[in-house]
Parts: sequence; C-alpha cells; structure tokens
Amino acid sequence: MRIQYLYFLTSVFVLLSLSLYGQPSGAALRALAIQFEKTQQLDSSIHYFDSAFHQYVIQKHYASATLAYSPIEKYLLDSGFIDSTHYYMRIVFDSTINLPRYHYNPGILKVKQSLATYYYDRIMYDSAKVVLAHMMPLAIKAYGQRSPQNTKVYAMQSTMDFHNGLLPSATKWMKMSITTNRDDEQLPEMWINYIEYSLLNAEWTAIDELKSTNNDFSEKNLIKDLYAVQATYQRGQLANAMKTFDNINFTPDTTTSRSVILKYNYIKSVLLLEKGEFDEALNIAKMYLPMAQSAYPVSHPLTAAYYEQICRVYYEKSDFGAAREFIEKLIYGMEQQLAAGHPLKAEAYFEYSRLLSALGGHELSYVQIDTAIQITKANTQEEGIFLARCY
Repeated sequence: MRIQYLYFLTSVFVLLSLSLYGQPSGAALRALAIQFEKTQQLDSSIHYFDSAFHQYVIQKHYASATLAYSPIEKYLLDSGFIDSTHYYMRIVFDSTINLPRYHYNPGILKVKQSLATYYYDRIMYDSAKVVLAHMMPLAIKAYGQRSPQNTKVYAMQSTMDFHNGLLPSATKWMKMSITTNRDDEQLPEMWINYIEYSLLNAEWTAIDELKSTNNDFSEKNLIKDLYAVQATYQRGQLANAMKTFDNINFTPDTTTSRSVILKYNYIKSVLLLEKGEFDEALNIAKMYLPMAQSAYPVSHPLTAAYYEQICRVYYEKSDFGAAREFIEKLIYGMEQQLAAGHPLKAEAYFEYSRLLSALGGHELSYVQIDTAIQITKANTQEEGIFLARCY
C-alpha cells in the first residue's frame, strides 16, 4: 500500500507539472525515476532519468541535469556502455562552456573532468586539450591549487604538454599531480613519468627528488635502483650496471605497478643484449610490449623504449626486415601523436638511420640521422651524442 501511495503522489506531482509547464518538468521526471529506482525497476528508472536529463537541458537547468546524469552514468559504466556516456557529457560541456554562472558548479566540473578523461583514455588528445584548457583553471580556482581533486587534471595536462613537446610544463604538472596525490597506488607511475619527462628535458634532479621525498610508497626504492642501473649503464659502466641489477630483488604481484614492471624488464632486456643473449633479450622485450601497448600509447617513453629495443635486437641478429617493421610502426605512431621536433623521436630516428644504412639506403639514412641530430641539438645542445655513435 505504501508503494502504491508513493506512486500516487508522484503521479500527482507529474500531473501538476504537466499543467504548469505543458509537459512534465525535469524535477517531476527525476522524482518518478527515483521511485522506480527504489523499487528496483531499473529499466523504467533509467528511462525517466534520461527523460529528466533532456527536460532539464530544455529548461536550461544544467546543474540539475548533472543530477539526472549521475545514475545514467553509473548504469552505462556498469553495463559496459562507456562510449554512450560521451553523448550526455558533451551536451553538458557544450551547453555550459559560455555560461559563467555554471563554471564553478561541482556537478558540472565533475562532468567536464569525466569528459576530459574520456578523451584522454582514448588518446583523443586534441579533444582532451580543448576540455582541459577550459576546465582546469576553473577547477584550480574552485578547489584550490593543491587540492587532491585536481590530481587527475594535472596528470592529464602533463601528458598533453608532453605530446606537444612542452617538456618543462609537462614536468611541472606531473610534479603537481604527485604533490596533490593521496593514492599511493598511483605514485609509481607518476614518479616514472616525471623522471622520464625530466630526463628527456636534460634535467637530472628528478631522481634526487624521489630519493628525498616523504612519499614512502612500496616501490620507491625499486624505482630508485632501476634508474641507478640505467644511469650506470649510460655512463658506460656495464659491469657495475649488471651487478647492481642482479642484486635487485623483484617479485611482482597483482599490486605491482605496470610502469615498474615495464621499466624493470626493459632494463633486463637491454642488459641481456649487452651480454650477447639475443634470443632471451628479444623474448623479454616482445613479452612485455603488449603490456606497454595496453597501458600507454606508442608515444609514451616506456612503450617507445620497447619498440626501439626490439629493433636493436633484430638489428644485432641481422634480421633487418623484422627490425624495420617495428621501428617504422614506432615512427608512424610518433608522427601521429607527437609534436614536430619532439625529443622522444631522436632515438627512433637514430635506430632507423642505422637500419637503413645496413640495408643500403644510405641517402635516407643520412636524412634520418640528421633529423636525430637536429632534434637533440635543439633540446640539449649536444649534437655529438648521435654523431659519436655513427661515425
């Protein structure tokens, strides 16, 4: 009887709304949706939440529209229809972008951040950039620069700047995401991104910052050790690098960050190649490339490193056709996703030059190595880094 009485009251509310507005108001439709939700009539509930959302939009009650959208979003995500959320989020974004009275509304800011995340996760960086350019200053003003609510926004902005070749800005925003983060599970990936971006920008202080940070997350010492091995190897101290690496006790489990797993096995493959264990080096690199591909775009430093490593191993095995397949995939992806002259491209162009030379394409090889030299010179002023390896 109580449920029937509630339906009666809701129906009266809808009828009154119909008489006042000529059609049910968004509030009336949402009230009806809530009643269906309480009785677990999910399909009817979502139908009326959807109707309420659209009616709120017609009435230009955009903050209220986000209240109707919230259960729709949960339903779509739980049902595996994440792409359908874009329709609703885009309506809210486009409808409120030029309405200052809605700029600091928490519900609308949340929808805009979700829209940016939607584009970001699909590597639709041009679209993500537009949304972030609008909503990030608003989120900073609404929540405060050091608010944990802005952690994801800072991380996304860092990635946008990285792909645009703005490495100082990319490192700045990644450091901000680390500073505001309250989830230790995210810190390994954030720190690895911060260090990789910094090294590409010829800044060597990021590892020291990690050593001195108060963020005592579980993988902190492992990350320090891995970059210590990499630095030792790059200084030409191969024996010391191998010794340090062999002393690392690494047993990944389901909680281990993918970025740490990828960094560890990349270094392992590099050292195996130096030892002349070509097959094992190749097996390791090819085994973990799919993880890198699923975690990051091809233009991420960790993913790019795996493509380059596989190319190197095939080169050493004189399988130039296979080497060319991987390096050309990498360069194509980089050209699609990274700004012209991006420093991450330099190593790929060098590997391509070396390969083309082995295949007899000397003129094309010169073009590629010249590109690598010019990129490196523009970013670090050290053009000799590739000259010394080629001549």
